[in-house]
Amino acid sequence: MKTTISKFLKLFNRREKLQLLVLLLLMMVGALLETFVVGIIYPFISILKRPEIIHEQKVLCWIYEVMSVRSANGFIIWAAVGLILIYVFKNSYLVFLAYVQTRFIYNKQAVFSCRLFTSYLYKPYTFHLQRNTAELIYKINDSVSKLFGGFLFFSLMFAIEIMTTAMIMGVLILMKPLPTILTGSILVITILVFYRVFRKKMGELGKMRQLHGEQMIQWVNQGLGGIKEVKILGREDFFIREYEKNSLLFAGAERHFQVINQLPRAFLETMCIVGMLLVVVLTMGRSGEFQTIIPTLSLFAVAAFRILPSMGRIFNAATQIRYHSYSLDAVCNDMTLLDKAVPLSEKEPSSAADKKALESETFYIPFSEKLISFDTAIELKDVYYQYPNAKKSVLNGISLTIPKQYSVGLVGLSGAGKTTIIDVIVGLLIPTQGEVLIDGKGIKDNLLNWQRMIGYIPQNI
Repeated sequence: MKTTISKFLKLFNRREKLQLLVLLLLMMVGALLETFVVGIIYPFISILKRPEIIHEQKVLCWIYEVMSVRSANGFIIWAAVGLILIYVFKNSYLVFLAYVQTRFIYNKQAVFSCRLFTSYLYKPYTFHLQRNTAELIYKINDSVSKLFGGFLFFSLMFAIEIMTTAMIMGVLILMKPLPTILTGSILVITILVFYRVFRKKMGELGKMRQLHGEQMIQWVNQGLGGIKEVKILGREDFFIREYEKNSLLFAGAERHFQVINQLPRAFLETMCIVGMLLVVVLTMGRSGEFQTIIPTLSLFAVAAFRILPSMGRIFNAATQIRYHSYSLDAVCNDMTLLDKAVPLSEKEPSSAADKKALESETFYIPFSEKLISFDTAIELKDVYYQYPNAKKSVLNGISLTIPKQYSVGLVGLSGAGKTTIIDVIVGLLIPTQGEVLIDGKGIKDNLLNWQRMIGYIPQNI
């Protein structure tokens, strides 16, 4: 978990990390409010059961005198009004917290999708020759979505529910140590056992979802993108079968995840009832009268009303984090690799807001408006090129000169290197050896300016 969080935080800049810290502080305030609301139930029920306690407790007696009420009934009415106001404030704050939390998550999701898309676009042409387009599309549109809407969302949920549950349990331990420790131990052990049993399975299902999600997009892209060839060759069934196979495996991973996620709920409810009954038995065993346990039972009922859903959400968040951790690996690996290369921006941002957003990213550098000169000829000088992972070079010592205003055609067998020569000339491929010269000057250091002078009609058109 520590390694996963460290890897995730590396994706954020300093400003974003500060925003996360502020969000965690707001969540801690929410947890304190939840704990305070549970804590004041016990004295309120105690006053309802025995109003004379108002004059026996120093704090209650001081509040009674400050409010200048004339009777215990009047004090109880004002206490009820105060409790209502506290609940309204607490729930209003939690709605505000939910807004801040979701705003941060989904804004960052949009920013990171754009950041990853921009990084892919600026990668060299050879990068795209080695990566399947479907994989890149899936990471931009789905993996980033799962990273923020899944991994980050449930990480924050896990943190706030752990804080809230720990604080409420702390209050219960101060008031009723033995019953709280027993019931709390049962619930914690239950969650830990479930998580340990299904932890590995969650990781495997997350990996399956990522893999088959990419494959689904790949088969759709290839089937529809090459529709002319597919129909001429009659290969519709082939693409349908491949898509269906991966679609079923993707659905299977989602199905198993959802089923596993629902398992703890029934068991936790059972354990909660067992815990409540233990509280009744232990308290009655010590006092012998049912009336004496009403405030305690009310306190534990309110606490259970808050803690039971929290325990369910803690398990749900833990499994979701594990399930979506593969999205973190997929995005983090690409972001780390892509951020090493700092590409150029071809134009100034269209607005002040765009400029501010771009300048916060690692990939923004203003573009030089100085154009390269082309007055005499394009020259290839002893050019060699070997594709990544290829065993031999496609181009071997190619030298040629194309004077300005000449029309030139390249003729040769399939695989002879015609397309590769064009890609080298336009700067999509960097020669393994040799260089491309424009009026005697290399294009390598002024590549974008050279490409802005080219009119290009691709082969497939």
